[in-house]
Formats: sequence, C-alpha cells, structure tokens
Amino acid sequence: MIGPQARILVVDDDPVFRAIAAEALSAVTPHLFEAEDGQAALRMLSEGRFDLVLTDINMPRRDGLELIGDIRRQWPDTVVIAITGGSPAAAPDLLLKTAGLMGARVLAKPVRPAALVESVRGALGAFSEPG
Repeated sequence: MIGPQARILVVDDDPVFRAIAAEALSAVTPHLFEAEDGQAALRMLSEGRFDLVLTDINMPRRDGLELIGDIRRQWPDTVVIAITGGSPAAAPDLLLKTAGLMGARVLAKPVRPAALVESVRGALGAFSEPG
C-alpha cells in the first residue's frame, strides 16, 4: 500500500545517515526499517514486502548496484532510490548514472532531509498513479 502505510527500507553503512534519513522519512510513513548493507537488506526483503528501498551505492559486503539488480529481478514492483556521495574507486556521477540505467531513481549526497522526503513522496506517488 502506498501513502502513510508505505514500507520503506533505508540501506546505508553509515549509521548517522540512516538515522537522519529515518527521522526525515517518518513524515512519509511510520513503517521504516534500516539495514547496514546490501546483504542485510536482502535478508529483510526476503522476509517482507517493501514499497521503497533507499540505498547507498558504496557499501561493504554487497553494494547498492548489486542490491538494485537483486531487487529488479526478485521484487520488480519495489521502487528504488539510489544515493551516493562518491568513492575513491568510481566517480559518483557514473555510479548514479548506472543506478538510473538499472531503473532506480537517483540522488547525490549530501542531500537535505526535505529534498529526501520530497523525492520519496514523488517516487511513491508516481508508483501509485494508474497507467
């Protein structure tokens, strides 16, 4: 269900970002969950439905691009927003472009909490529109 009953999973290896995102997104729904990396997120996704996954791209154990691929294959109706602030190994723009080509919406860090909320509301609204 979209709207105030939406289930959102925030995936990021930075606990401070997860806390800030969860606090901001509590304006969208009380059904917020957190995972510290893509591997933990996969476990959670296999145990229950999520309407939206907000995932960092640069994470240990299973990165965001791998997670997006898994979500597209196993839960194609789940909306994905990918976010990154960069990496020494790859340019943030290239990572975000790749995530976009995989079907994710994208945001660049740093992102203001209000902009995050607006993006999530827009993604969920677009998902729930008929046609």
